[in-house]
Amino acid sequence: MVNIAKQRLIRRRVEVLRHELDQRLQTRALTSYSTLTEYASAELRAGRGGLALIEVPLRSLEELGTFIASETHDWPGRVWDQVRADLKPQHSAETSRAILNGLLDEFAWPAGAQPFTLNHLDKTRITTALTRHAERLGQRDSDGWNSLIRRADQLLGLAEVSIRNTAVAAREKAAIAIEEFLQNGAEERSMAAAMNANAEAAPSGSKVLDKHARSSSKGGKNRAEKSPKNAAKILVRQRFDARKPKLWHHGDLAAFAKDMLVDFPVLTSTKVVEGWVRQWRNDDLKSQSSA
Repeated sequence: MVNIAKQRLIRRRVEVLRHELDQRLQTRALTSYSTLTEYASAELRAGRGGLALIEVPLRSLEELGTFIASETHDWPGRVWDQVRADLKPQHSAETSRAILNGLLDEFAWPAGAQPFTLNHLDKTRITTALTRHAERLGQRDSDGWNSLIRRADQLLGLAEVSIRNTAVAAREKAAIAIEEFLQNGAEERSMAAAMNANAEAAPSGSKVLDKHARSSSKGGKNRAEKSPKNAAKILVRQRFDARKPKLWHHGDLAAFAKDMLVDFPVLTSTKVVEGWVRQWRNDDLKSQSSA
């Protein structure tokens, strides 16, 4: 089980992200209401009452709904990315599926539940804002207002359905990412255990071979390519691909290399691991420059 201190740290970091998201959504909602009022007033002053009371407010509401749907789509993934950033691969053996999904339930939403992001598309609040604005402009009982409120109800209803559907898909995608993390961790532990057994048996002449590293060829080249060390190198590359945005500083690279020696005792040199990482990083840069 991941220790309590680690869980508290994860929660604090996700809470910061959640606060930032709420602030973004609140700011965007307020901006939409302000835009609605300012644009509508300007159109009325210009003598374009129909446009003011229908097209401009509806455009503002449509943009708000699209923004909330976009944030809803991204949020469960952002929660998982933050949780994942604080977990090393070996933590997959120490962390239950229930704990990881529980964090998503707490800071995103349970599968099938209403997303908290929908709170920022408050139909009652929007209708009240429109009503007050129409009263200030002397349009409360006009045909334009009646048309606006009907179309606004329809638009908000469609936006709500879209956001709910987006929330279901986004939460499921994050749940799948959790399953992949747990399964990949189990596979890596199995391979690491087999490689460690090979390394410990080698001095006594043991012929134990891990099924992941066994070569059907008798050639020396194939045996070298499938050796425990090269199998470990493949796993290190996978770790590198997952963490490479954080491995640009020497201190981070050195810490990464030490972690790899702990996870894969068949490896004995941090300098070798650092050399691999530098080569992979250079290869990535060459690929990007040639693309």
